[in-house]
Amino acid sequence: MNNRYEQLEDELTNLFYTVDGDGNKIPAEGVFFDVKPLPDCEADIKVNLNPKVYVMYDSSDYPETENLNAVVQEDKLKIGFEIHARTRRGDSGVFAIQKMVYSKVLGYKPFGCDKLQLIQFTPLQGSGSNNWMYYAQFITTSHIMESQPEPDEPLLTQVTFVNP
Repeated sequence: MNNRYEQLEDELTNLFYTVDGDGNKIPAEGVFFDVKPLPDCEADIKVNLNPKVYVMYDSSDYPETENLNAVVQEDKLKIGFEIHARTRRGDSGVFAIQKMVYSKVLGYKPFGCDKLQLIQFTPLQGSGSNNWMYYAQFITTSHIMESQPEPDEPLLTQVTFVNP
């Protein structure tokens, strides 16, 4: 079963697709590039002429803890979109893809999270593949809570009814 970070990557990836009448996943209107969760292995990243966007859970920060007899923490989730394209400018360049990513993702509210906010857009170094690579990072907030063990003894052992 997928963990919550994998589910979040899949949910955000699916924003760029729709399902046709036969149940096949096809690019949504205006999407001219592939969108996939980042592969597990760097060697699986295919560099070619087709523009691509890889979606990835990046990291979490846990700034505050609420003490309610159980640990409850904010989970500041950072989600990255790695954009690969042959050109930076033009109809199929990085900046056109960036605009499409922003239109789909900025303000989107993933399941169990607040709306996504942009915190960074920057070029990546060391591509060496004749492709431009840029990275857009978004942040959202979720909450995590410690699991509570079941009590060893029942909370009620006897119930007495009194007629009024």
